[in-house]
Amino acid sequence: MKLELMQHINNTNNLKFELYVVHAEVDGMGFLLAYLFLENNGNCDNGIRTGTLIDFFEQLKNRGLEPEFFVTDKDFAQISAAQFVWKNIKIQLCLWHIKKAVEARLANNKKLQQINYNGVAAQQLFSFINPLFRPTLSKDKISFCPKELHLSVWKLMNKHLHQHPLIPTNDGQFLSSSFIWTNAVQEIYNFCQQHSLLWLWVYLWNEWYSQERWALWFRAGCENKISILKTNIFVEAHWKVLKRDFLYKFFRPRLDLVIFIIMEKVIPHQKRKFEQVFLVKWEKADWRKPFKKEWKDLAKRPLNEDKYLINTLYWICSCPFFFTNRFFICKHLVQQKGIVDVPFFDQIHRCYEYPFLNTLFQINNSNQFLQITSNIETIENEN
Repeated sequence: MKLELMQHINNTNNLKFELYVVHAEVDGMGFLLAYLFLENNGNCDNGIRTGTLIDFFEQLKNRGLEPEFFVTDKDFAQISAAQFVWKNIKIQLCLWHIKKAVEARLANNKKLQQINYNGVAAQQLFSFINPLFRPTLSKDKISFCPKELHLSVWKLMNKHLHQHPLIPTNDGQFLSSSFIWTNAVQEIYNFCQQHSLLWLWVYLWNEWYSQERWALWFRAGCENKISILKTNIFVEAHWKVLKRDFLYKFFRPRLDLVIFIIMEKVIPHQKRKFEQVFLVKWEKADWRKPFKKEWKDLAKRPLNEDKYLINTLYWICSCPFFFTNRFFICKHLVQQKGIVDVPFFDQIHRCYEYPFLNTLFQINNSNQFLQITSNIETIENEN
């Protein structure tokens, strides 16, 4: 299993238990793997939650789950538990949640009561950082970040998130993870220094660019592979299905009723979906239709005179469009590939490593998914 997605939701039952769900990625689609109800009576701090999640993940690991990526929002109980159980796992924070958190903070000029920033420690990592470039507490109003600079900040962060050693830069160079991190810190630091944004720099360093944080959201945190998913949208869609299709008649229903609906309605629905896509093949993966449309659009776009590093064998391009495209395609690769037949769009698969698009599907993922879910079902039946 390459990738695992997790998130929790509130207000699904009358006892106010938090409901966690784990999704597994199979050929670009998310499928339900496990649920966890966790009591939250106000005394459940991060230490208790982390311990419970560790026990939960251990049960999944004992049943054969060994994900390489773990996509989640910025919930450090989940992150700590995943890193404890799977030592070499790559945490990938959801792009949508990152943007939401950054935009909310940029729009907030609330004055902090204390400054938790060690400029000397930051300078020891990067010599270009001036330890005196930091705000001081005062009674004056602060300007955290002018509104006209919000977009510029996000563009820089979005660029830093997408950079990866396996993807060439505009000039065809392949950068190491450490160089990407160093260069990203220098760019964002110079931006803050240029606009005298001391409070912004402290926030960005502490929350996003420090040694403990950057690998959680940079794709470069894993040097030899790239997650094909940037968000946990599958989980968000699952909550929508659960609430609107199965629990729409109830407002905070009894816990036993929620469990009954999940066991008797939701899980069979997910199994049928999996069987229809991968076993009987009556349906196609949800991403194939927009992929085909975008491919055909790119095939019609005129090529400019810019020269990029294009390699159809590894399926990489150094153009800016490929850099952020969710399907790993651009007009240069599509047009160099040439005319493709109709079956091509049913046979192509997105990959975590070279080549990023391949017609050879690693069916092991779907087989492993079936094995894990069957093991979990057996244990539930025994108990």
